[in-house]
This record gives sequence, structure tokens and C-alpha cells, in this order.
Amino acid sequence: MINIYGLFSFFTYYLVKYWKLLLMLIVILCYILLIIIFSISYYIVKALKINFNNCFFGLDNYTKESINVLEKYGNYNIKNVYLVKQPFSQFKKLIFNILTYNKYDEWENKKTIFHTLIIVELKIKKNIVKKICIEKTNNLKILSNFQIYDNYTLKKIKIKKKIKLNELLNKTKDRIGNLKFFNFKLFECNCQHIVLEFLKTLCKNKKSKFIFQKLNKLENTQYGNYLLNGINNTANIVEHFFDISYINNF
Repeated sequence: MINIYGLFSFFTYYLVKYWKLLLMLIVILCYILLIIIFSISYYIVKALKINFNNCFFGLDNYTKESINVLEKYGNYNIKNVYLVKQPFSQFKKLIFNILTYNKYDEWENKKTIFHTLIIVELKIKKNIVKKICIEKTNNLKILSNFQIYDNYTLKKIKIKKKIKLNELLNKTKDRIGNLKFFNFKLFECNCQHIVLEFLKTLCKNKKSKFIFQKLNKLENTQYGNYLLNGINNTANIVEHFFDISYINNF
């Protein structure tokens, strides 16, 4: 006779022990499934001669998680700002190779590609500060809980004027518009573009050699744009309607 309790205990033990690995495998499988689905639909759409270049689910507001952070910390003054470079994981490199027909590896041999973000340090009260991460993945995210790993590179920049977190965000949004501010497109409004726009608001710098990368050297293909838009659409819809954060740390 099968010991149901014993089997339940066995599976529960390994589920608790290896939940991170299991979650990562689920995310990878979901990515693979999405790539297959959107690859098939790409050739169907192309055969029907439908214009899909600007077809994506665009957001015009912050995610629920970002709204909660801004309600709590948005009116505090920014004390310090850090530019951050994060090397790509092997999984992200694989995705980029698929999107660019293996051009990513050729280009990375000449120059390392990295994800960029900005960390602002808010003055809460005397000798008390709070660090907030602002980054663009599938959409713009404002995070109060985040990690800084050993392979991150940080550069502190000077701020010459007092500015609140909400003021930084609103001034940047008003200048570039909701579409570019909230949404991600690989060659038009990616992670480095939004960081450069924040720098313009903070200290009028148009470029920073520390983070600037010319991604236009990567092959800009219809297939890659369609695939990436499809994945971003799915992630944005899940976050917007189900209040589930998009997993992008693999």
C-alpha cells in the first residue's frame, strides 16, 4: 500500500529545498514556450502582410509595486545618485542571440554589453537614508527592495540642486512622454536611454561614457523586434492585470 503521507512529505521536503531552482526552470520553460508561440505567429503575420512594427501593449502608468514605493518615499529629497552597470546573465545572452540571429556574441567579443540602472539615495531624516532602485526591464520599475551583487559596478555622481524623487520622475516623464518613459523597446527606449534621460534632468548631461553603449551595431531585425515585443506584451499584461512582478534576474 502506498504511503500517501510519506510521498507528500518527500515532495514537500524537496520543493522547499529546491524552490528557487524549480522557479527558475519554470521561468525558462515559459520563455521557451513564448519564443515558440511568437515565432510561429511572426511568420503567420508576415504572410498576411500585417504591419506589426508598433504593435505592443504599452503602459501609461507605474506598476502597482512602483506606486506603493512612490507613495511612501516619493516626496523625499535625493541626497546621492549612483549609476550602475550589471553584466548580462547567460540566460539573457541566450535570449539576445535568438533576437539578433547570433549577432550578440560577435559584438560582445569586441565590447561587453550590460544592463544599466540608477540608484537614488533619499534623505529620510538626519543620518537616515533610503536607497531606491530605478530601472527599466519590460517596463519602468521603482524598487525599494533590491540586491546589489559583487559583479555590479557603481559610479557616484554629484547633484548640484535639491530635487525630490517624484520631481525627478515627473520632469523626465513630461519631457520624453509616457510611451518612452514607461515602456521598453530594444533600440528606442531601453534601460540606458532612461538612465541618460534621468541624468539630463539631474545635471543636464546628455551622455555618460560610463553607461553609454551603441546598441545599433546589433542587427535590428523585424523578427527580433516582434519576438521581444511579444514577450514584453505578455509580461506587461501579467503585471498590469494580475499584480505579479515580472521575473528578470536570470
